[in-house]
Formats: sequence, structure tokens, C-alpha cells
Amino acid sequence: PGTKILSGYSSPALARSRRRPGKANRMKRHIMARANGRKLIGLNGLAPYFTPDHPFLGANGRWYSHDIPALRAKYPDFERVNGSTLLQLETGIRLAGLDGPVIVERIDAIEVDPDQVVIDLELDGDHSFFVHGLAVHNGHGDY
Repeated sequence: PGTKILSGYSSPALARSRRRPGKANRMKRHIMARANGRKLIGLNGLAPYFTPDHPFLGANGRWYSHDIPALRAKYPDFERVNGSTLLQLETGIRLAGLDGPVIVERIDAIEVDPDQVVIDLELDGDHSFFVHGLAVHNGHGDY
């Protein structure tokens, strides 16, 4: 509750990173799923919100993942579709933020109850959106 989620190309970071013109993303539906042993990831002291299979867009236009094998298992075509090899998310990386680059200073991965509900957004367009001011991808389709 209270997590701000934005979608679309209004950000200079996403506008620079997209490969072809597109319209703003729209949420087609949200899927309530169980955590099922997945950890929740929080960056820079923000509340853990992201599951490991959601990559973050770097300020350099590359995609970063906290758990590359988990992302590849869930979305085996992600790298081919996005034309980019996934890189490991670690401190010091500059991520694309809504208001400019954000340096990763801290990464928290917390265990949650397997029955904890997590929300997966299904978007049209490029499947990229902002959560906590950071550009992320829902894994479906390209950016």
C-alpha cells in the first residue's frame, strides 16, 4: 500500500532507452500471486517491493537483475527480445530514475512468508514502469 507506480515514456531515462517509438504503457491487469519462496528486494533503504525476477534499467540503458538465473528461468527470451545481456545488480550501479540517475547504495533481500501476496502488473507497450522512482520491467515483452 502506498507504493507509487508510474508507466509510460514521460521519463527521459526511458525515452532514451527505448528502441522504437511507442505510446504510454497502460496496465492491462494486475495479477495477485504468492511469493512462493521468492525474496523481496529493496534498494537504498526503501521498502522491499520488487521480486528478483524484475530487472532494473541502468542509467546506461542496460538491464540489471538481483537474481539473473531466476529472471532467465521465468523469462527465457528477455535478453534476446531486449538485445542486452543481463548484468548483476550490485552497489555502485547507476539506475535510471524518474528524476535522474540513482546510485545503488544498499540492496536488501528479505525472506517473506511463501503465502505473502505479490502483485505482477501486465502492461501493454514496452512493459517498463517506475516503482519507488526506479525504472523496472515486468519481464514480458520488450522495452
